[in-house]
Amino acid sequence: GNNYEISTQLGRLDASHGTLLLNDHKGFFKKVDDPDFDVPGPARDIKKLEVNDSTYYIISINNSAPVFLKMK
Repeated sequence: GNNYEISTQLGRLDASHGTLLLNDHKGFFKKVDDPDFDVPGPARDIKKLEVNDSTYYIISINNSAPVFLKMK
């Protein structure tokens, strides 16, 4: 995500919305290509939640309410 809390020497890091990579626990990562998986603002943490055979992610955003997203 975007990061605005860095030194003025580097400028703002806001060129993209970021990329979600999921660890496959075999030494590789898989990119999530879900257009509905969009997080507004600077995400700080993400937690996976399994509920009734569905996968959800809870994402904390600086100075904002958390975002809840369901994976397809």
